[in-house]
Amino acid sequence: MPVLLRNKFSDFARIRYVTIDEIVSLDGSELDLPLTLRSRVQLAMLIERERMPINPDEYMEVDELRTDIKEYLEDAQAFLASKAKKDKKRQEEKAFMEMNELDEPLPPQKVKKEKPKGQALKNSRTTQNKASNSDSGVDSGASGGIEDL
Repeated sequence: MPVLLRNKFSDFARIRYVTIDEIVSLDGSELDLPLTLRSRVQLAMLIERERMPINPDEYMEVDELRTDIKEYLEDAQAFLASKAKKDKKRQEEKAFMEMNELDEPLPPQKVKKEKPKGQALKNSRTTQNKASNSDSGVDSGASGGIEDL
C-alpha cells in the first residue's frame, strides 16, 4: 500500500500507526470512560468498586475481561450461571499455552455445528430420490412419494 500512495502522492513519506493503551486524566482523578476504552488497571478498579465476583488476573486478554464485566453489569444472574464454564475454559487455555510455551492466546474459532449422521443420511437419500424421480419423469412434488412417508 505505501508504494501505491507514493505513486499517487509525491510528498508521501510513510504510514504511522498509533495504539492507545490507556486514557488518564491530567490531575490523576478517575475518568468515567466506557468499558471499551478502559485499561486493565481501570477495569480492576471498577471491579473492586462494584464488588464484582471477577478476578482480572485470570484474564489473558483485556477484551475478554471487558466482555465479562459488561455481561455482569447487564445480567448478573446469567453471568454467574455461566461463570464456572468460562473459568474452566480459561484455565484450560492458560494451561495449554504454558505447556506449549506460547506467548499469545490462540485466535477465536468458530463453532461448527455438524448434522447428526442420521440426518445427513436422510438428506442424501431424499436428494437421490428426487434425482431419480426427475430422471424418470415423475413429479417429485407429487403427493404419496417417499418424502411424505
